[in-house]
Amino acid sequence: MAHGHGGVGAPFRPTWLVPALAGAGLVNGWLLWMVLRGPVRPRAETLPPGVAWARRLLYANVLVELLLWRLLGRGAAVPVDVVTVLVGTVTLVQLVRVVSGVSRTFKLVAVGLALIGALSYLAAGGSRAAGLGLLGLVAGLAALASVLMILLAQRRDGRWSDATIGFGRIAAIAPLLLPLLSVALFSSFAAGVMVLEAALSMFSPVWLARTAHELAAPAGRTAEKDAEEVAEENGGRAG
Repeated sequence: MAHGHGGVGAPFRPTWLVPALAGAGLVNGWLLWMVLRGPVRPRAETLPPGVAWARRLLYANVLVELLLWRLLGRGAAVPVDVVTVLVGTVTLVQLVRVVSGVSRTFKLVAVGLALIGALSYLAAGGSRAAGLGLLGLVAGLAALASVLMILLAQRRDGRWSDATIGFGRIAAIAPLLLPLLSVALFSSFAAGVMVLEAALSMFSPVWLARTAHELAAPAGRTAEKDAEEVAEENGGRAG
């Protein structure tokens, strides 16, 4: 005797799938708007060369994550993940150079961890590796530690908002969260895991884009001060 919806032989489609897909689409649309909305106000009239290069590299990372992965994926002649790792590592090194509020030793450790993560990942074979292995584990832990150090540096610097740092935190833990969810839920909720993966994959480009946007603020100016001035300006217009 057949059970479920649609009769004998009909595929089972959970009733929550369509709302989940619609919700994921709305979330991804909102996250994409965060990427495209542009820098915060006010912007420094003249950006130091190091800051300008860091912003260019951050935007290049966004393009790699949003376009290359989706257009080429793993079928490209040159593995897209290799390009992503190389561009991301160069970007992190440049970003560490221009962030303030942390010591030189802190910066050197963050850069060292990023380099260890990148080299270990490439040595392990990248996304085409047969399994995780020791090098893959080292790569993941070193990359996570370097990103967490960058987030701490952003907090101490003061130019980045709480929202930007929050996006960065989610982007940092997403690669750890997704495999656990896949193991725990894939057999019963495969579609739900794929929807969640699509949503979580957007947090990294959002963090990169917002980091570039807010890096354009004058040095020593906090994101909270910008928010206060915008609120005052909007209040004045309303009055």
